Amino acid sequence: MMRQWREVLSEVAGFMYKSKKLKISKEEYEGILSEHNLKAPQEVVDKKTFRQRSLLTRTAEGFHFSHKSFYEYFMAYRFFFHCGEVESLLDMDFALQLYDELYLAYVSGKGNEHFGIDAVPVDAVAHCLYNIGCGLQEINRFSKAEEKYEEALKKFLQLEANTLGTYQPDLAMTLNNLAVLHKNTGKHDKAEKEYEEALETYRALASSTPDAYLPDL
Repeated sequence: MMRQWREVLSEVAGFMYKSKKLKISKEEYEGILSEHNLKAPQEVVDKKTFRQRSLLTRTAEGFHFSHKSFYEYFMAYRFFFHCGEVESLLDMDFALQLYDELYLAYVSGKGNEHFGIDAVPVDAVAHCLYNIGCGLQEINRFSKAEEKYEEALKKFLQLEANTLGTYQPDLAMTLNNLAVLHKNTGKHDKAEKEYEEALETYRALASSTPDAYLPDL
């Protein structure tokens, strides 16, 4: 039951994130509950399972999280499992901190034991690291962005070694963004090396699929 409610409230947080409003209407909330075959929360949740009623506050307009930290907690899970949702990371410091904890648990093999994280595909983790790096770069958190890009690059290199070609676009894209970051932070030697590696990869991609990759080249 606890994991099910975590998934429900993670979806609620994701809805708020996408709508850019820290609230959800009663109808939208009940729609999410229905998808999980749950009834109204007061009918199925008690204090011994998951204190959902202390996390969400009901108002005349619908529901909102009782505290922003609850919202960010569930967004950390959203970021880990739904990498494509990562956009603005402004005012998301707590979510980023929790995401780092989830990632450390994942790489140590203790994700399921402590955080309820089942096996997450490596490519999903790599794309999430990349997207979070982009979000951090946009808000000028350069050292943290660099850390995420470099972790993503390691994952993409690992994946590419096993698939031979599938992850070349991801490698080139990550190298390019790292080069931009290093150029903007005065690390020109690193930037030059990364631009050259990205360029080499885009040349290979453009030679076989010019319509798709000539613009990047």
